[in-house]
Amino acid sequence: MKAASSATLSILSGSTARLSLLCNAAAGSLLRQSLPAAAASTASRGAAQSILKLQQQHRLFSSSGSAAGSEGPVYLVFGATGGIGSALACRLASQPQSGSAAPSALVLTSHHSDKLQQLQGSLAGGASCKVEVEAADATDPEQVDKVVRAALSRHGRLDGVVNCIGNVDAASTLATEVQQLQQDLQTTSHASPARGKGAGGSIVLVSAAVASHGIPNYESMSAAKAAVEGLARSAAATYAAHNIRVNCVAPGLTRTPQTKKFTENDAVSDASEQMHPLKELAEPDQIASALAFFLAPENDFITGQVLAVDGGLSTLHPHHAEEYGV
Repeated sequence: MKAASSATLSILSGSTARLSLLCNAAAGSLLRQSLPAAAASTASRGAAQSILKLQQQHRLFSSSGSAAGSEGPVYLVFGATGGIGSALACRLASQPQSGSAAPSALVLTSHHSDKLQQLQGSLAGGASCKVEVEAADATDPEQVDKVVRAALSRHGRLDGVVNCIGNVDAASTLATEVQQLQQDLQTTSHASPARGKGAGGSIVLVSAAVASHGIPNYESMSAAKAAVEGLARSAAATYAAHNIRVNCVAPGLTRTPQTKKFTENDAVSDASEQMHPLKELAEPDQIASALAFFLAPENDFITGQVLAVDGGLSTLHPHHAEEYGV
């Protein structure tokens, strides 16, 4: 048992250090897009102090709000072809242009290029904004840089970034070890909105109920998602002075293609529903609604928060309510 604990601590210690470097590198690489070329060459990808110094020097962000003039926001969604990501894409693309959160452009990315094309096609008819797609692996910093550079070159700004990438692997930590933790951590640490001078933006990450609610055999995912929530709070503090908000949504079990092995098994599905106090599983659009809430410019006084959208799983325990006549 001690050996297992030592192995787990070693994995988490190394992964936490890598997560910190990844976060700083991601912030640096994205913020660097709005710097003059000469200044960009001096920006250190992995040095937070250098990043903040450059931010102050060039006044990259201010408190003037995330949407400028008559243009709507420009949003970038990683993991757009997943169940939650595609639901968010549909929600954002269909918002009426009269609304303050209605985007003028929506950039969708995933490593599934064929699914991206299908998603773009399905949105084409009813979209109220321009929908663009970019195939990329969000765990690869160079590909993330390429996507962000392309979006900024076309629009000159990004007002919001959402990372919907994740997994529901229930394997134990010792079975998955470093590889799974690195995947979970990398896919949730490459988001930081970049804009031209004069505005901030919103980053929204996706955690999970298992970050705060212990469920057997979810050690890897639980540790990774807890790290995501810590990342959100720390990044929110780091970039608050630049009007960048960072928040996190923590879903319970949600009916998506990734969770079919749970939801299409009647016994497992029923047991999962009983775990949730509201006695049902989430639908992707319910999670997308919370993600869109954090993106909306009118909610620009909210940062550093983790919103549980889990039917009460992480906080309520009414399993024996019937014993009390409820």
